[in-house]
Order: sequence, then structure tokens, then C-alpha cells
Amino acid sequence: MTRKFDFIFFLIILGASIILMLAGLTKGHDWGDDFSCYIMQAKSIVNFSCYKFLEVNQFTIEQS
Repeated sequence: MTRKFDFIFFLIILGASIILMLAGLTKGHDWGDDFSCYIMQAKSIVNFSCYKFLEVNQFTIEQS
């Protein structure tokens, strides 16, 4: 009885996951706003170069 219950529970979780995944699909991604800045920020965190990011970001803000 428990194996049958486990299998049914697994199917319910799998079905709910598929439905949520399909509901989250979109036709595209909006690359507007500060998305490029977020990428530069993530790279600076990984490369431990936060001060370099701050310099580049400050220059970008001053020139815009």
C-alpha cells in the first residue's frame, strides 16, 4: 500500500512541477533597465574586483 501511495504522490508532485514550469514560460526576456550592470556586478563578485566595478559604474553614470 505504501509503494502505491508513494508512486501516486510522486506523480502528483511531478505533474504540479510540470504545470508550474509551463506556466512560467515566456516568449522572451526584457533586457532593459540595468541588466548589463547586474551582469557586470555578478562578474565582479566572482572575480573579487568590486572596486573595479565601482569605478566603471561611476564612469558610466557620470557620462550618461
